[in-house]
Amino acid sequence: MFEPVARANIHQQQLLNLLKQRARLHQNCLYPAQRMVTLEQQVFAHLYALQDAPQDSLKPEVAMLIEVLQFYTAAQLSEQQTIEPEQSIEPQCWLEQLLEYYQQALDDQDLKRVKAIQLVQGLLPIAYLHKRFSMKAERPFLESLMYQRSALLEVIPPFCLDWPEELLQIARQSALAGQFIPSRTAACLLFSGAKITNSDLALGYAHSHFAIAMASLLKGLVQDPNNAQQALFSRFAITTDVTEKVRLLGLAGNTADSRWVDPCYAFCSGHPEHCFEVLSQFQHKVFLPMIIDIMALPQCTEQAYRAWLLLTDAELQQKPLLQDVADQHRQAGAHCVPNPHHAEHVRQALLGQPGDCVLAGVSFYGWMPANDGTQSKAGFNTQQYSELAMKLRDIQGRAVQASLGLSCVANYRDQTTVYQVLAGYHQPLSAGHFQALLGPMTQQKSVLQQASNANIGVTGGLGPQQGATRYA
Repeated sequence: MFEPVARANIHQQQLLNLLKQRARLHQNCLYPAQRMVTLEQQVFAHLYALQDAPQDSLKPEVAMLIEVLQFYTAAQLSEQQTIEPEQSIEPQCWLEQLLEYYQQALDDQDLKRVKAIQLVQGLLPIAYLHKRFSMKAERPFLESLMYQRSALLEVIPPFCLDWPEELLQIARQSALAGQFIPSRTAACLLFSGAKITNSDLALGYAHSHFAIAMASLLKGLVQDPNNAQQALFSRFAITTDVTEKVRLLGLAGNTADSRWVDPCYAFCSGHPEHCFEVLSQFQHKVFLPMIIDIMALPQCTEQAYRAWLLLTDAELQQKPLLQDVADQHRQAGAHCVPNPHHAEHVRQALLGQPGDCVLAGVSFYGWMPANDGTQSKAGFNTQQYSELAMKLRDIQGRAVQASLGLSCVANYRDQTTVYQVLAGYHQPLSAGHFQALLGPMTQQKSVLQQASNANIGVTGGLGPQQGATRYA
C-alpha cells in the first residue's frame, strides 16, 4: 500500500511543479517552442500515470485534473448510458455532455474546474478532439449557443461546429445593434466569416463593446485596410482605458504604418510599465528607430531594452547616463543606458538582411497592407505564409502569435481558421494548438503521441532550458 501512495505523491508533486512552469512560460512573450512541447508531454505522462492512483492519495487540484481527463477519454457518457469501448458514439452525444459538464462548472462558479477543463482540452491532440466532438448541429442548437450560452464557446474547439454564414450574419447584425452582448470568443466567431461586408466592419470599429471592436479591426485590417487603419487611429485617440490602448497599439504594430511612431512614443513615455508589452509587437524594422529613442528615456530604458533584445537578440554596449562635464571620459554616476550608436549599427545590419520584420534576431517578411490599401501585400500567398511559419517554428508565445495572426487571416481566409486566429490572438496556446496555427508544413507530433512514447520516470526532471537566455 505504501509504495503506490508514495509513487502517486511523487507523480503529483512533479505534475504540480510542471504546471507552475507552464504557467510561468505562458506569461512570457517569447520562448522556445520545444520547451512547451517538453513540458506538456511530461504533464500528460504524469496525468496518465496518476489515473489509477488511490483517490484519497490525490490532492484536490490533481484529482480534478484526473476527473476532467477521464471525462474526455472515458467510454462512459453518464450513469444512465454506458457503451463498450469499441462502440461508435455520435459526436453530438459527446459535445452535449461536454457542454453540460462545462455549464455546471460555470453555474457553480467553480473556476478551478473551468481552468482544468480548458487545460486538458488544450493538451489533447486536435485530431482526437475533431473526431470526438465534430458534429452537424441543428439551427436551434447553434442559436441557443450564440444568444444564450455564448460563454460555452470557450470550450468548443473552433472546428467542431459548422456555422452557416446566414446565421452568423443575423447574429452579427444583432450584436452590432446592441440586441445582445457576445462573449469575446463569440465576437471572434461573428467576424470570422468570408462574406462580411465593409459596412458591418465599420459598425464594429466604433462599437462600444471592445471585443467586437477588436475582432472587427483584426478582420478589417486584411479585408478593408484603409478604413480599418483610420478606425484604429480614431479608436486609440478617443479611448481612455489604458488596457484597451495597449491592445490597440499591439495591433498597430502589425501595420508597418510610420504614423504610429508619435502615438506609441507618447504612450510609452507616459506608461513605462507597458513598454515591453507594446514594443514587443512592433516587429517591423521601420519601428526600430522609435524603439532606440524610447530606450533613451530614463523611465523606459529597462523595458524598452527588454523589447529590443526580444526583437533583435542583440545585446548592446552600455554607456554612462551621466558624464563629468570637465572630463568627458569620466563617468559621473553608476547608471548606464544602452548605447544608441551601437543600436543603430545593429539596426543597419538587420536592414541588410532579407525581410521587413525581425523577431528573436530572425528577419522575415510579415504581413502588411498593400500601398494601395486594397489587398494584403502580394496577396500573401500560401508559399509566403509557409516560409514565415517555417522561420518562426522554433519559437512560441504571444509575440509569435502577433506575427502570424494577420498573415494567417490573409492566407487562409476560411471561417474556421480565421475564427481560431481571432480567438487566440492574445491568448496563450498549447504546443499542439500553436503548431496547428503554423500550418501542416511545420506540424510536429501531438502532445499525446509524444507522451505515449515519453520515458518519464517518477524522479525524472525536465533538464535545463535551451535557447531561452534572452526570451522574456
